[in-house]
Amino acid sequence: MNTTTQNNDKKSKNSKLITLAKRQRLPFVEGLRRAKEKGLVLASNIKIDNTLNGMGGFGHIDEIVICWSGTLTAYVQPGKKLGKVIEYTDTKTGERWVFPVKKEYQNEKDVLLVSEHPDYELEMDGKNIIIHTTKVDLVERFPASDGSYQIEEKHGIPSENGGMNKRHLWRIDKRVGPIASVNFFVRFINRKRHYILLNIDPSECLEMLVEVQENK
Repeated sequence: MNTTTQNNDKKSKNSKLITLAKRQRLPFVEGLRRAKEKGLVLASNIKIDNTLNGMGGFGHIDEIVICWSGTLTAYVQPGKKLGKVIEYTDTKTGERWVFPVKKEYQNEKDVLLVSEHPDYELEMDGKNIIIHTTKVDLVERFPASDGSYQIEEKHGIPSENGGMNKRHLWRIDKRVGPIASVNFFVRFINRKRHYILLNIDPSECLEMLVEVQENK
């Protein structure tokens, strides 16, 4: 493990998650803009998952029910190979999200590409939102349909190769955009159910969480 990784791990252990804008729900692009202005990092899906489920040392966020994460993803139709780009059009705004696919991932199928904030920037070009990444991971065996699946440990994304707790996935045919997390408390079974949403438009207004360092 190099020094940079050690420092990042140390920061993560001493951090907590807070809301970016109290009592406000924001579309993803606006939340990302505000976080950048304040020099803040949007919370990743795995950290939100750990927080909402009381794990990982990030405390509890009882008032948050549904929120955007800083985990940006891209996938295409089941069984279809990746090309040079993945595109998705927001059904409410008509904005076209464009995720360029790195050469080593082209021709892969049944996978999901993921980049964590701040490893990406959004270029706004009219109705086009082009995603520029410095780091992209590939999640193999991304499920072809909605359902309950185990999650992989790095990003907390449902995968048929997953080995961690089960989460319920909602997906559509293809999509580019951030992961949204939602927790429901089901009273008759007295437990929470956690959903990973990859089926809603980035223009939807949701809670936004950021990671900050705790004071010693």
